Amino acid sequence: MGLPVAREFALIVDTTICGLRLALQPLHSAGEPSHSCWQDGLNEAHGSAAVLASLLRTGLTSCGIDAESISRILVSRGPGSFTGIRVGLSFALGFFAGQDKNPEGCSSLALYATAEATRRGRDVDVYLPATQASGYVARASTDGKTTLEPFAIEELEGTSLIESSSVISLVAGNWVSLVKAFTATGAPGVEVVSLPSVADSACLEMCREVVRVGGVPHPFGATGDMSPVYLRRSSVEEKMRGKS
Repeated sequence: MGLPVAREFALIVDTTICGLRLALQPLHSAGEPSHSCWQDGLNEAHGSAAVLASLLRTGLTSCGIDAESISRILVSRGPGSFTGIRVGLSFALGFFAGQDKNPEGCSSLALYATAEATRRGRDVDVYLPATQASGYVARASTDGKTTLEPFAIEELEGTSLIESSSVISLVAGNWVSLVKAFTATGAPGVEVVSLPSVADSACLEMCREVVRVGGVPHPFGATGDMSPVYLRRSSVEEKMRGKS
């Protein structure tokens, strides 16, 4: 038996260099159990746009709901998520044509930092490498504010973080040079972590809190405006924007 049609759902679209994942997430009221009623995906990125709508139809059918039950659309963007032009085109080509449902941008880097600050009750910085010398940092505070910034290891040179114990530093991925730089500054408690996918089951509870109607403030930019989570646009997207 499918879930009740009257309930609202969030559609989570997560793309990575390796492929595409979709999830339908019930938007329950606070305190109710949260789970994804459906998840599916592809293990390769090539051609994912062509089958996105088909995958979603399968999910809607398996949950016993229709597209009208989807009140929020969360699309992975920016640092920690790779979103090619294919996802935007898939929506533009019309699965939700004629409906007032603007996608909201979400970086898994920011999402993870926000969740960790809440869970630990401490301000958290999460670093993600782009190269061994530079990358990005999501700074999440316990008051609910999350920012995304570019970061270079040279910023740590000549500094001492021994007294900066109020902020927990997490390093996502294999950023060996940054871990060594932190060690040299005397920074306490640097942890190496794995950054989850936006559509990963571990992130679904975070997604529910972010997109829940009447829920917590949205840390990833206003509805329909996904540009704040970009630190750098791809050349393809710049060309597409120039033609619009």
